[in-house]
Amino acid sequence: MEQDNYYDSTYFLSNDQFVEWVKSDKPISSCPWALLYHSDKDIAKEIDIARMIINQWPASGLHEPNGEKIKLEIKRILNDIEIPNSKNRTLNYWVYLKIAAIVLITVGIAWFLVHRNTSIDRYSYANKIKISALPLTEVIAVKEGVTSVILPDSSIVELTKGSRISYSPTMTFDSTRNIFLKGEAFFDVKKDPNHPFIVNTNDLITTVLGTSFLIKSYENEQNTMVLVRTGKVKVTSLLPSSSNSQSESSVIVLLPNQQVTFDKKASKLVRSLIENPLPVENIIFPDKQMVFEEAPVITVFELLKKQYGVSIICDEELLADCQLNAEFSNESLMEKIGMICTAIKAKYEIIDGQIIIKGSGCGSDTLK
Repeated sequence: MEQDNYYDSTYFLSNDQFVEWVKSDKPISSCPWALLYHSDKDIAKEIDIARMIINQWPASGLHEPNGEKIKLEIKRILNDIEIPNSKNRTLNYWVYLKIAAIVLITVGIAWFLVHRNTSIDRYSYANKIKISALPLTEVIAVKEGVTSVILPDSSIVELTKGSRISYSPTMTFDSTRNIFLKGEAFFDVKKDPNHPFIVNTNDLITTVLGTSFLIKSYENEQNTMVLVRTGKVKVTSLLPSSSNSQSESSVIVLLPNQQVTFDKKASKLVRSLIENPLPVENIIFPDKQMVFEEAPVITVFELLKKQYGVSIICDEELLADCQLNAEFSNESLMEKIGMICTAIKAKYEIIDGQIIIKGSGCGSDTLK
């Protein structure tokens, strides 16, 4: 099966995160590209080539290679080395790896490791489309409002004016469903665990199985945003972090009503709640009102967690005696949280997309 050669060995060699992973000698399961490695043999081969080159890379640097020199050197080495016509496919595979390593090392692949900033252009929408090994269909939203697109797998994409996507018309036969986006789009993805849905923007890779989410990725803006409506998505940064902090991850998993903002200048992912979280599950109350009479606050928090799909963290032992008398109707989630906190004399803050409740307990009082 043909595969978009965007994920070739030079892509991985020019990626700081990949280089650091190889140097760490951690198993493939810890690599952000593990899913692609196990689902696509061509990408697995490119990853193995890059790993071999990094592991064999000499301490001394080499000069920047010339594009024409690369082509000539590859041609020369492939003409000089004869690959045996063996039925042993494993042998041929490793011969190929050795040839690739010789070629890339000879022409000075260190340039990719030293001049990584120049690799940013290869992440652009235009370049990804240009180097695609598969024919792509492109849709451009030119009219006001939203342009709806039904993909071959029955997923739905809603594009804002000026935005565009490209995809393979044969995506249902591929191991992964790759989409390329420039601009802003809302995705309602058809669930298919065997064929991950991957959205490629100029600096992020968003991977899902089945969910609905929004991506804002404009090349002339400093921030890229991914907002999750339902389900779960994994967001991977393609650019190396400008910080040496080990606590700042380049891979973040988002849950419903969470979003991640990617600062291109700092190459930093920041997770938070969306401004106005919406219910992800219908919980039926008479007259569409939530009425609580001497209800344990812990139970109310659990109900809101289920209704909005958000994480609400509190000290359950400390708040065990807190009870609530309240009626909620059209209030937003944060308004409800604020009203509850006022009633139990507590405070809340949002950290890393989670609502943290801080209180001192209620004794035996019932709160109104």
